[in-house]
Amino acid sequence: MDYIYERYSKIFKNGIWNIYNYNIRKEEFIVFAKTLETDKTIYKLNLSYNNIDDDCIIALAKALKSNQTLHTLNLDNNKISDIGLSVLIPVLLINKTLHTLTISYNNITKIKPMTILLIRILEKKTIHTLGIYGYNIDNRVKNEINVLLNRNYNLYILNEVRFGKRAQTNIIDLNNNHNIF
Repeated sequence: MDYIYERYSKIFKNGIWNIYNYNIRKEEFIVFAKTLETDKTIYKLNLSYNNIDDDCIIALAKALKSNQTLHTLNLDNNKISDIGLSVLIPVLLINKTLHTLTISYNNITKIKPMTILLIRILEKKTIHTLGIYGYNIDNRVKNEINVLLNRNYNLYILNEVRFGKRAQTNIIDLNNNHNIF
């Protein structure tokens, strides 16, 4: 693990590890994820644009089961599929410290895993910010999510709604009684 800390030490500062667009190798990532199981220094982790796939998510999920300090995780723009998301969902239910998750623009194609993620997070009520840009969520699912959101007044959901060529970003604050979509 020391060689990973050494290689990425320039991007680790004050508990924040910003491994953005480093194309971290799978073997390194798996070793790194193993250290997250007991690490007490990293509380914010940006892993966006790293070609992280489902194998990496399996290693990360194992680490998140026992990690007690990580509260922000950015997994945007990777290669996480429906399988990876399905592995991550149960871990989000037992992890008590993670409160910000962004998982936008991955290879999640089936709406069911995304819907399960949203519903589980809404029921859990510990995730406060969820980034889910780049997914086409149908009206039926939106309505179901809005009903659940009314029960969780501390959740912000970041979502991009596409209207033809124009994109609108919604940031929802339920304390002000706004709907998600």
